[in-house]
Amino acid sequence: MKAGTKNINILTVWRRLFAVTKQYPVVVMPFVCIALFDALILILVFLAPRPPFSVILSPVIQAFWGERFLHYPANFLLIPTLFNHTRNVAGFIVGIFFTGIAVSFMYQIERRDTPQWEDAVKRTLKRYIRLAVMWGLTLAVFFMAIKIFKYLTPLIPSRKVFIGLQFLLNVGIQMVIVVAIPAIIIENRKVSAAIIRSLAVFKYHPVTVFLFVLIPGLLLVPATYLHIRLPLLMNKMFPEIALYIMGLRIVILNVIDLLVTLSAVVLLLMHRKYLDRSTSV
Repeated sequence: MKAGTKNINILTVWRRLFAVTKQYPVVVMPFVCIALFDALILILVFLAPRPPFSVILSPVIQAFWGERFLHYPANFLLIPTLFNHTRNVAGFIVGIFFTGIAVSFMYQIERRDTPQWEDAVKRTLKRYIRLAVMWGLTLAVFFMAIKIFKYLTPLIPSRKVFIGLQFLLNVGIQMVIVVAIPAIIIENRKVSAAIIRSLAVFKYHPVTVFLFVLIPGLLLVPATYLHIRLPLLMNKMFPEIALYIMGLRIVILNVIDLLVTLSAVVLLLMHRKYLDRSTSV
């Protein structure tokens, strides 16, 4: 390890990240775009039982969840599930695209260039298939891990402990692959090489990666708690509170994505600088 890498820690990464976002607020805009699209998804799932959306979506809801979820107030109980499924699918198009643009902006800034949408879009589109494959692999690993984890449910004393362990599992998975997408965008690596690159960076900076994945992720804890308590809150207050909780979740998810993704970019760029990497394209 070169001496310079010892100076890379969570404080230096976030100091650099906040300095960049302050000087170039445009790097935040891709995540604003994702948040706006998430809001459209929320509106769509809210309107799913109503014409004209009901023509397509009502049969799907009835087939998978039952007719009761097409009617008030049970339809609000289904909103979080419909939102999560739709967001995962939309992530292959919108999420990947705008995440790639944000990473490209950071790379342009590192090269002393002014962030340009046109260049960022071109760079992202050239690597889009690899980004989609990486996104799909990440989701597959998450879902497989959760499915396997659920077999251990009888051994876990409470639901709160289960959720806590599931959260740590998600953090662990993110830690080893979080640099992969920046490696695809910045270094033009193939998917397998990007995963190996992410593992190598993690090996050098395990504590830094752990902290910039864990700390933002803790923001999701209150939203998850509200999600779990949603049926009780709907009974005690009003069914429409589900929309407010999901709106809060959208904001938190995109703040987490911003902090984790851009922290990974900053870490990769610092790692390249101190190890004198010359893999840019």
